[in-house]
Amino acid sequence: MKRSIIILFAVMLSSAAFAQTTDLRVAATSEAALAFSRIGHSPAAEAMGGAGLLSTSSFAWSSYYNPAAVPFAHKTADFAVSYNTWRPSSSNYINLGGSYKIGDKVGITAGATLGMGKTMELRDEFGSEAGHFRPMDYQFNLGAAYRFVEWVSVGANVKYVAQKLFTDVRQGTVAADVFFMGEYNGIKATIGFNSLGGRVKDLAGRRWNIPSSLSFAAGYETVLWGAHGIEAEVRGDYYFIEDRAVVNNPFCLSMGAAYSFKFITARLGYHYGAESSVMPSFGAAGITLRIADIHIDAMYYIAKEGSPLKNNLSFGLGYSF
Repeated sequence: MKRSIIILFAVMLSSAAFAQTTDLRVAATSEAALAFSRIGHSPAAEAMGGAGLLSTSSFAWSSYYNPAAVPFAHKTADFAVSYNTWRPSSSNYINLGGSYKIGDKVGITAGATLGMGKTMELRDEFGSEAGHFRPMDYQFNLGAAYRFVEWVSVGANVKYVAQKLFTDVRQGTVAADVFFMGEYNGIKATIGFNSLGGRVKDLAGRRWNIPSSLSFAAGYETVLWGAHGIEAEVRGDYYFIEDRAVVNNPFCLSMGAAYSFKFITARLGYHYGAESSVMPSFGAAGITLRIADIHIDAMYYIAKEGSPLKNNLSFGLGYSF
């Protein structure tokens, strides 16, 4: 089985390399195609301002953040379901995530997302009611990782992202992630490409890339006096921008910290992003409760009036062993 996993990983890494040869000029504005693909779905990671690239404790969502983290995971497996809002009155997302570590070197990860927009009333050319329609978002991830030396791993995802915009209008594409990660004595770092490749065509025939970036992070994790867990991470994303007149700052920065004691973990974070970024600036706070092998996660976005993240929240339920 291990040989099969390594072959699967090689195929995914090849897909990521192929995607990297495509046009990297991506608009990181709200007009970008399939922008929902950059929304975070892990309550734990989002509570740290979206700085979840290095997480080896809540690693069910590695296919959305960083597949290379799985071989460094604290446990063998983590599976979770979550719910989050986006512009609370208009969109809701249900997400599934799971990761499994095979021995000390190989990891696999997968995820699926269903997004449901606000139901709209349809009318015919005469103004009469002609039914209802609900926009839908879809995402499916599959990834694998391999720790080729004791302190360094490489991981890759392949993802399918799609959207149903109207009754007869659909668009979708395949994209890939590839990351390297290192860990030594609690010091962690990672770098990679997020959502490479993937282009969709609009009704006018114009092609749009999905938001892709060079992503990197550094952090530290330790346990003090055998009972107090401390975790901190700083993450950066450099988006490949098509129109600098629209977004003159393609760089986003996230930072967060977590404190654990016995069965509870508290998290705080902040994300900086330009007003027109896929993820504009926000603060975040969250909590995790652990009961045996079950973990319950919740978080809340803190954003200014008019932000798509104002009053948004996310919560989840998971099982790890």
